[in-house]
Amino acid sequence: MKNQLKSGLALIGVTATIFVGPLAAAQAVSPAPPESLPAPIPRTSGAIATYTLVVPTSVSKSKLQTRAVIPYGSHCPKLTTLRPNGATKKTKMKLRSPGASTGAAFASIRVCSANIPRYSQAASVGRVKVPFKLASKIDKIALLADTGCRIKVSRSQNCSSPTDWPLATVAKSIAATKPDLAMMLGDFFYREERCPDSAVDQCGGSPAPLNGAPFKDSGYGWIADSLVPMAPLFATTPLLAVRGNHEACHRGGNGYFLLMDASPLGSKACAPKDGVAPTNITPSWAVDLPLKPGRTLRAISVDTAYGLDFEVTPWEPTQATAYTQAAKLAKRKKGRESWMLTHRPIFGLQSTDFAAGDPKFTPWGSADQEAAAQGKLGNFSAIMSSHVHVTQAVQLPGYPAQFVIGNGGTELEPPTGYGIPPYGPLLDGQGNRISPDFAPYPNANWQWTRVQFGFVVATPGKKPGQWTLSQRSPNGKAFATCSLKDRTARCK
Repeated sequence: MKNQLKSGLALIGVTATIFVGPLAAAQAVSPAPPESLPAPIPRTSGAIATYTLVVPTSVSKSKLQTRAVIPYGSHCPKLTTLRPNGATKKTKMKLRSPGASTGAAFASIRVCSANIPRYSQAASVGRVKVPFKLASKIDKIALLADTGCRIKVSRSQNCSSPTDWPLATVAKSIAATKPDLAMMLGDFFYREERCPDSAVDQCGGSPAPLNGAPFKDSGYGWIADSLVPMAPLFATTPLLAVRGNHEACHRGGNGYFLLMDASPLGSKACAPKDGVAPTNITPSWAVDLPLKPGRTLRAISVDTAYGLDFEVTPWEPTQATAYTQAAKLAKRKKGRESWMLTHRPIFGLQSTDFAAGDPKFTPWGSADQEAAAQGKLGNFSAIMSSHVHVTQAVQLPGYPAQFVIGNGGTELEPPTGYGIPPYGPLLDGQGNRISPDFAPYPNANWQWTRVQFGFVVATPGKKPGQWTLSQRSPNGKAFATCSLKDRTARCK
């Protein structure tokens, strides 16, 4: 692969040839001998990639955990941290292994993890520095999502073009803005099919899924779709990762749980059993981010990997448990405001250009989420989501502002068809209830949508609940500004 991918590979010292064959040629789910799958070339840390995740305090008291992706057969490196008194501490990183039933897909990589101690003044894995603390006063938060390069036999993005797939540029620009943390709202993985013969120049050598496997991802696929292009961000910024529908177990879930998740489910949570991928949901969790004395942002992650967009399904009661957990975490407390972080938006709008020929279509994007979240949103000032490949803000009277930030690199949605619909969420295009069990929401009184690649930088205002959200292009240039005040969004 060339251009963007080659430059990203150089960042971690991996040659492009690692993508040309080992997994694309694998034809079975049964484990292959590890030595049959050549490992990537590690950096001086002994790792293919290193990064720091924002995790709940139940996992790490510092709210941070460092990960290192290593070739199979390597030993986990040590995390070295600097204490306030000038002494250093070396911590052996713990091995995270993929499920054995993932076969050859993840046979060539392993992941190591270690919690960063509180009050650390520096941290490194080998000789590679990693993000080591959350600021005592959060001034800047980056948000991005839907970042992978879409590959389908029917069509494919040009993964070699920084204009058609700008994730590496986005990551570099986010790093340059020096945010205190980044929130990645899901859908890391899009390399779900082999590269079409007609698009070899665009995605030739991209890892194909294992034939017959009940999932779509692989270790090399995650390296290509996330670890390489996001390297600039990983090197500078702690990442709060949210699971997307592309990280469902039958899609990219094995890599997500191995690489990005910090829930009690563990790294093997998506491993197939008897040839079938499980269906699961991670518990909702929260992290408190200090903004200034007496003011805190509580960010609450809700797993929305499953469910349907245009109908309420039997998944709704399971999904509702996650929103119930989130509502309890968002209990009101003086000086604290809460954002809900989901992948699927509750009040997101999809283009009506999709409506033709689909009798179930409604522009309101996630019926299962709308039903499951009903009555549980009162303590939130904003909902931060993605899933729809645009940047968008939607306001329903009496409800928290909905922001959709799904423009991080994946193929964009149609450029038109985003006006306020004639009916609100949980009503179809004819005004009929989608489900008799759930009352419809009021219709939106305002929406704003732009269809272009980019990311968001959020900065807190002077008063509680006030934020400015700068809409940035991949090169970091602002093209619009949104505000959040008293649960209400506006953009200009």
